[in-house]
Formats: sequence, structure tokens, C-alpha cells
Amino acid sequence: MAYAIIFFVLFVFAVYYWTRWRTKQELMFERHASKFYESIAPLLDDPDTPSGIVELIEFLNDIISDRSIASKILGHLLFRHKGFEETYDDAEDDPAVSDFLGRRKELMKPLMEAIVSSLVAMTYRGPVAGVVLRRLVFFDLARVRSRPAVVASELKSFFPDHHGGAAATAC
Repeated sequence: MAYAIIFFVLFVFAVYYWTRWRTKQELMFERHASKFYESIAPLLDDPDTPSGIVELIEFLNDIISDRSIASKILGHLLFRHKGFEETYDDAEDDPAVSDFLGRRKELMKPLMEAIVSSLVAMTYRGPVAGVVLRRLVFFDLARVRSRPAVVASELKSFFPDHHGGAAATAC
């Protein structure tokens, strides 16, 4: 009987801490998702924003709240045996996007904030895979964010059923 009571108490503590941890994860998701939506406003308000950027924003909006996205990305990374940086090709960049961002330098910051915020938000949807993804993909060993634009670009290539393939090269 004592073992049953001990097991029950441990179970209750485990559920309590898991719930508390998941609540914090959801709050972090909400914070980063809100930042994404704040960041895209100036891009969507500008009538000259190229379709490549709009498609990228639509794509990120479509997958930002997918609860399985973190595990899909992690599985892709683990079983593909290639990192994002190895498959990214600068030559694929959309000239309209480059020209637009060259003329409208003030929109580069909101675009990068939107990409980073959406990608980080996605990692908070998967309880275990998200933790691993944040460590492996978005940060180097010194915990410096260094690769979100490359990650966004590659992400588009292995989810072909979302808005075509041109948006991935917007960054």
C-alpha cells in the first residue's frame, strides 16, 4: 500500500511539472507567434512587396501552429544526413526580392524578425523535438542565433504542398 501511495504522489508531481513546463512552452509560442504577426504587418501593408516574400509569409503562417512541425523538421534533419547550410544555394534567390530589399532596406529587419520569430515559435509546439531543434538548428555551440534565414529557405523545399516552391528562395 505504501508503494501505491508513493507511486501516486510521484505521478501527481510528474503531471504537475509536465503541465507547468508545457504551459511555459505555450506562452513562449504565443510570444514568438505574436512577434511574427507584428513583424509581417509592414511587409503586407506595402503594395510593392514581391510575391516571393508574400508566399514565404503565407507558408510560415500556414505551418506556424502545426503541432507536429518540430518533429517533422527534426526527422528530416536526422534522416536526410545533410544540414540546411549544405543544401542552400544563393543562386536561387529571387531577383525581385533582392531588388525590393535593396530599395526598401527598412523592411529587411521586419522580414528577418518574422522569419526568426516564426521558426522559433514552431519549435515550441513540439515538446521534445522542439527543444532538440532549438539546440541543433537555430543556435551554434555558443548559443548565438546564426541560421534562421537559411532554415526558412530549406524548410520550404521539403514541404512542397504549401504555396509552390518559389517562396523558399525569398531570403
